[in-house]
Amino acid sequence: MLTENSECHTVGILRYLERAEADIPPGLAGVLEAEEKKKFARPLCTYLKMFGTCKNRTVCPDRHQINSQIDVLQNMASKTTQTSGYVTVLPLHVVNATNYFGRIVDKQKDQYMILAEEISEYFKETSNRVGAQKVEKLALFGFCEETVFHRVQVVETSSKEEGNFNIKIKYVDEGRTGQAQSSQLLHLPVRFQHLPPQAVEFVVCRVKPIDNDTEWNPRVTRYIHQKIERKPHEAKVVLTLGNTVWIDPMVRVTRFEDVCQ
Repeated sequence: MLTENSECHTVGILRYLERAEADIPPGLAGVLEAEEKKKFARPLCTYLKMFGTCKNRTVCPDRHQINSQIDVLQNMASKTTQTSGYVTVLPLHVVNATNYFGRIVDKQKDQYMILAEEISEYFKETSNRVGAQKVEKLALFGFCEETVFHRVQVVETSSKEEGNFNIKIKYVDEGRTGQAQSSQLLHLPVRFQHLPPQAVEFVVCRVKPIDNDTEWNPRVTRYIHQKIERKPHEAKVVLTLGNTVWIDPMVRVTRFEDVCQ
C-alpha cells in the first residue's frame, strides 16, 4: 500500500486502519511513535486529561505522552503543589463541565489576596498608572478591567505594528485569555511580580457527557458556569501534573453561622 513515494500518506493509512479496527503493522506503529516525539514540546492533550483518551490522536496537534521536562512542578507556589488531600478551590474560568481554571485558596494566609490588595492600592493613585513603554511577548503588565486591576501576560502580539495595536493577553491569576489594546497595559513594578502565576487548571474526575460523547453541550457549560464561578468549593486532590490538578470530588459547602459546629 505504501512506497517510498507515498510516505506522506502514512498517517492517513493509519487512520483508516484504526477506524477499521485492523491490526497495525509494526512498521507503521513506529511512525506513530515518531509523530509523537515531534510533539514533545506541545501541551498535553486536553481530551487525554479529561477523558483518558484522545478523540482523534492521529490529527491532534498536542502530545499524548508524559514529558518529564514539562510536566513537572516548576516555579509554582507551595499550595499548588499539593498532590493529595483536601483543598479549597475557586473556579474563575469555566471551559466546560469537566475543565476549569482558578485558584487554590489558602484559608490561613492567602498570598494572592494580599498581593491583589497591594496592587489595587498602588493603582488607585493616578500617578502610578504609567503606560507600558515596550510591549513584549510573555512579559507581565498591569491591566484594569472595569474597576479591578489584574496581572496579565502578553500571549500574542506583532512586533511590526507601531502605536496602539491589538494584543492577546492572559490573566495569569485566573487562567482566562482576552483581547486588549497595547495602550491599556500598565507598567507593573517588580515587587508585584514575585508571586508566581496563581491560575491552576482543574479537571474533575468521573464527569463526562452522556453516550460517551467527547464534547459538552454549550448549555451544560453555561449552567455549570452560573453555578460555580467565583464560589469556593472543597475538593480532594487525586493527581497533580505540572499546572493541572485532578480532583474528585468537588463539593460546594455552605455553612450556617447560627448552627453549632
